[in-house]
Amino acid sequence: GDTGAKGDKGDTGEQGVGIRSVRLTADDMLVITLSDNTELAPIGPIRGEKGETGAQGIQGEKGDTGAQGIQGEKGDKGDTGAQGIQGEKGEAGNDGLTPMLSMDAEGNLYVKYGEEGAPALLANLKGPKGDKGDKGDTGAQGIQGEKGDTGAQGIQGEKGDTGAQGEQGPQGVQGIQGETGATGAAGPQGEKGDPGVDGKSAYELYKEAYPAYTGTMEQWLASLKGDKGDPGVGITKTEIIDGSLWITYSDDPENPVNVGRVSETADSGILEYTLLDDGTYGVKAGPGAKMVTNIEIPSMYNDIAVTQILPGGFSGLISLQSIAFAPSITEIGNNAFSQCYELSKVVFPENLTHIGRYAFYACSSLTNLSIPEKVTFIGKYAFVDSGVESATLSNAENWRYLDGTNKQQFRFYYNSSHISNYDMTISSNVVKAMTGDVLLSVTSGSMMYSTPVYRVFQWYRYDWVTV
Repeated sequence: GDTGAKGDKGDTGEQGVGIRSVRLTADDMLVITLSDNTELAPIGPIRGEKGETGAQGIQGEKGDTGAQGIQGEKGDKGDTGAQGIQGEKGEAGNDGLTPMLSMDAEGNLYVKYGEEGAPALLANLKGPKGDKGDKGDTGAQGIQGEKGDTGAQGIQGEKGDTGAQGEQGPQGVQGIQGETGATGAAGPQGEKGDPGVDGKSAYELYKEAYPAYTGTMEQWLASLKGDKGDPGVGITKTEIIDGSLWITYSDDPENPVNVGRVSETADSGILEYTLLDDGTYGVKAGPGAKMVTNIEIPSMYNDIAVTQILPGGFSGLISLQSIAFAPSITEIGNNAFSQCYELSKVVFPENLTHIGRYAFYACSSLTNLSIPEKVTFIGKYAFVDSGVESATLSNAENWRYLDGTNKQQFRFYYNSSHISNYDMTISSNVVKAMTGDVLLSVTSGSMMYSTPVYRVFQWYRYDWVTV
């Protein structure tokens, strides 16, 4: 028969999904956004212990959009049919493959396209561990240490067992990042860490993985560009209300969506519980709390009262905006909410008696405080570097600061004959005393030749108790 007509061209494969952006959060989590505006689950933390600064790697140019999907294969040529019957239409091309990212324990970042694709190494994001220096003025910017003894007026470094001139902590203070805390007693200069490994650009890593590639960086970057994707829809707010998870989307902020019931147990990942020695439960954030903006602490778990926010329990939750305490909470542990930068709404429960050291350290969005009547202890640095502008202290005349074991009144003085009480019933005075240095002047000398003498008081560096 005559030769059949040529088969139609195969359909173009669907648009592939590429990597739009990679960013590093304040708590060293790697967040990757795809070209369809999907944000992958955070990876990390990826920052190694601090070493000597490595030479800066060549900065990769920003890719506009994800890599274009692989074009569908050309349809098969029609068979030679009897009497010139037209060949069948070619099969549609394969869909573009979505890039999938993963990172192993050594900090190696891999990408593969599709479930069956072979992983290719993109970069090693974890620098080599530097030699640990002797205790210095400030701790390395590491994850806060576990249950170390408290250093005297110092900043807690990474996982130090004993701080310089420290006193035994009541429960072990979990260290915070050492870069902004109050300066402790100066230690000897730490030894220089080993130099970090020079960074490599994505183009260099690609050429190492595919030596046969000879194109320039500009050609390689051009090959990564795909068509501009449709505008994405983001999540502006998540909260748990009466056991249900509500999500507010950016394209419809007035109508939050109830996505279903969640259980406030360890299974849900939002909250985790620890049975305490007194038979009640302490609570802390679970892995699922990292992206939640509002959290409610329940009164009961497994029919047992929840009484304590565990030390460091919610520290570093950068998305947390408000916390609702159950009336059963009596203690907020050390570092419980430190460095929750977006936390702006805190209403303390009426049965609260104890606010631990560094409990709300660096909560820069927190502006108002009202300390309940039953509180008898406020730990040192509890509200330092916060945004507090207004504060009230119940039974203000009964508060003292602990100088060693001595309970001292809040007073300013020049010498034994020039002493005045500092009025803690005034909100602005409470704010100054809780959050920073208090500069006061006392007049000395005779009426005719009197001169002001200035003194600085740092009452925030002591534990506060009632009498």
